[in-house]
Amino acid sequence: MAKSLQSRHNKVIYVVVCVTSISFLSEWGQWGDQNRYHGYKRFPFN
Repeated sequence: MAKSLQSRHNKVIYVVVCVTSISFLSEWGQWGDQNRYHGYKRFPFN
């Protein structure tokens, strides 16, 4: 029981991380395209 609960918990974390990363990347891409100057200031590694 505890083992299956743990794996389910890990799956939930994995899904949340994936969704957050995808939404962040798409938002960052749109935002960087709209305003390269401020994007450069905000993300120096760009």
